[in-house]
Amino acid sequence: MATMVLGASMLQMSKQLPDTVPNLGTSEPILLVETPSVHPPASAIPGQPADISGPQELHDVNNFSLAKMLCLVNDLRSQYDLYPVVYHNKLLRLAQEHAQFESSHQLITHNDGAGQIGDRLTRLGFQWTVLAENVGAGASDEVQIMKAWTNSPRHLANILHPTIRYLGVGVSNGYWVQDFAAPMNSHYTVARESIESCPASSQVTIYT
Repeated sequence: MATMVLGASMLQMSKQLPDTVPNLGTSEPILLVETPSVHPPASAIPGQPADISGPQELHDVNNFSLAKMLCLVNDLRSQYDLYPVVYHNKLLRLAQEHAQFESSHQLITHNDGAGQIGDRLTRLGFQWTVLAENVGAGASDEVQIMKAWTNSPRHLANILHPTIRYLGVGVSNGYWVQDFAAPMNSHYTVARESIESCPASSQVTIYT
């Protein structure tokens, strides 16, 4: 059986965190971040579908499915009557770049050398109020990594955070990253009735 290592970390602007997260089972603190408003680039239209072709090309695991991961996350959230999440192109980029960083350095971390998750997402111009990040290594597919995260109370709390609305996922050579965010302006939140929480096909909607 493959060994899996997980990480979930708390970041507050006034508190310094270690660069790497050891394998501590379920004892990792949750990553919940608050930051001042950061204006997105003028080209970004928050809450609108992104014109992205072949989103599966963002990931380098052949059997990974963006649709399947979305279904797993939203099915779990629906059991607690929580708002379903949708993919955001900047969170997908954030998660994938971090998964590749972890893979290339062979470590589990919330710091890419240039900053924590809040720093990384702010550089992409995303306005946010709350962030959460789950990382892990050693899982063979999205079902296995989700099982590991949901069996950890701290990682599960990230997935079930009530205010998050957007999701990003990254995979690189067995390193997995989930990034969640709540937008700064609630007006940018996608209307619940318009969300396809579990796509019937492999096609998923990605928002900007």
